[in-house]
Amino acid sequence: MSTWPEQIEFIALDVENASEDYASICQIGIVAFDQGKVVGKWGTYVNPQMQFTNTWIHGIDENTVKDAPLVPEAIQMLADHIQGKPVVHHTHYDRAAVKKACLIHEIDNPLTYTLDSARILRRVNPLFLTAGYGLKNACLHYGISTDGHHDAVFDAEMAGKLVVMLMEESQTQISDWVDRLKKHHTSSRFPERIQMEGAENMPLSGKTVVFTGTLSQPRKDCAEMAAAAGLKVWDGVNAQTDYLVVGIPPYTHVRDQKPTGKHKKALQMIEAGSAIQILSEEEFFAILEDATAAL
Repeated sequence: MSTWPEQIEFIALDVENASEDYASICQIGIVAFDQGKVVGKWGTYVNPQMQFTNTWIHGIDENTVKDAPLVPEAIQMLADHIQGKPVVHHTHYDRAAVKKACLIHEIDNPLTYTLDSARILRRVNPLFLTAGYGLKNACLHYGISTDGHHDAVFDAEMAGKLVVMLMEESQTQISDWVDRLKKHHTSSRFPERIQMEGAENMPLSGKTVVFTGTLSQPRKDCAEMAAAAGLKVWDGVNAQTDYLVVGIPPYTHVRDQKPTGKHKKALQMIEAGSAIQILSEEEFFAILEDATAAL
């Protein structure tokens, strides 16, 4: 469409990256939805000024983006289109990529309210509770075309159409999920203390994870995903802890973040010889996805 619509229910977002670095955004795509229909599309290539190692995935290389806007300009363009609307993305990756790029370039993150369509999928359809919730697999299940997968605009449209079908299946509205997100933001200062036993015979069975800091989604959701992959979820760092997942507030720069008590204890234990791995939220989700990809 030549003009961006005024009436928008939600916006679906997808980004492609030049490498494994979350900040190496090389393409941004968004698709606007209203009343279950596509009402607008926008996308741009982005020059991340980084080396390309993911060209085999999406076909984008240094030559493709040589005249494209740099990351700060592209994110400002994204912000101009979003203007505070709810933004849907599939899994944590797109949100995390924009967040890290904003932190590195010291610019405001335009993603105010985000909804993970993979999380909605896992709640609406039990078939995808522990595995198989990748975008392509989910869309194939719901009869959504995947031709053009790994183009940012096309993938954004896939994620948006998936959400529309999930809303119909669960008889909910996008506002229902936004309200849940708002409740999480208002209560995240005092996160829940959650303990869960991990599922047996799963890739991460026998290992223990602890969460600390402000996560981008409810701690209970993170704990449920961890337990489904086999991880025991505990609320304190001890000798049995394998992973400590450290979240930070969305508008806090990493260098300004003060360690929590759990984080300090883990650092002390590591200095004394412990094998605890301290992970960012993004690294934690990547481990979960790798562990369940073959299931």
